Amino acid sequence: MRFIIGLALSCTLLLAFANAAHAVNRDQRFALPAIAIIIDDLGYRRDLDRQASELPGDVSFAIMPFAPHIKPLVSELASRGKETILHLPMEAADNNHLLGPGALTTSMDRATLSEAFALALSTVPRVVGVNNHMGSKFTQDTMRMGWLMSELASKSGLFYVDSRTTRNSVAHEAARRAGVDFLERDVFLDHIQDEMSIETKFDELIESAKRKGYSLGIAHPRPATLRVLERRLRALGNEGVRLESVSKLIRMQSGQYRVTPVSHSSLGNQASNIASKPTNPNSQTPIGKDPNM
Repeated sequence: MRFIIGLALSCTLLLAFANAAHAVNRDQRFALPAIAIIIDDLGYRRDLDRQASELPGDVSFAIMPFAPHIKPLVSELASRGKETILHLPMEAADNNHLLGPGALTTSMDRATLSEAFALALSTVPRVVGVNNHMGSKFTQDTMRMGWLMSELASKSGLFYVDSRTTRNSVAHEAARRAGVDFLERDVFLDHIQDEMSIETKFDELIESAKRKGYSLGIAHPRPATLRVLERRLRALGNEGVRLESVSKLIRMQSGQYRVTPVSHSSLGNQASNIASKPTNPNSQTPIGKDPNM
């Protein structure tokens, strides 16, 4: 009898030690600073989009509305458990010929903006949030950014990421007023399309995360960028940081955000009419999008 009791106690102690070790490992992982990465401008270049979707870890992907390759891309991302964001074009201070279809502009009244946003959103299934494509002029417009945030607040669970194409953006305050979960870009990784430059920017992203606990980088589906990210993400365990999706980074900040993929496809027929003559906003874009657009 004593032997049985002793054996039971030993098993209990071993189980307790194992659980404690697992908890320590888990807590150590979540104590690490976190980075998130968004790949922007997806939907136009099928081969590069596919390569981007194969990047390791919880990379998030921002897809242009009305782009020709949305459906197969979203399917690939979903099969890999990747997060999808609407990359919403917004009026810039210049180079607006690069916006592509579905852009929000500072000339829109509220009803027009609401309809344009709904149509753009309907073209990209499974989105969990929105970030701006260009937008250096639009994101300074307090009234219209307020309207946009009201639209986001009405779509259950959608967050907003400010790409910070201007230092004068009012997106953060507009999101706060509307109660929309928010994050802003810390580092543009590939403004210069050179592997050494991208490596340096990736180092900046890591250092930023170590300083404040988390950091968000934005990049694009270009060959040099994808080569660097493939290398660096696979070696991330040696960098003292962890990779998380954008939605998880937002949860870390607020403790409230809950990922709920949203598909707003009821306006699909109208959206297909707008997309009937798609314009590739990247066809004339200088290599490495200007952060000030």
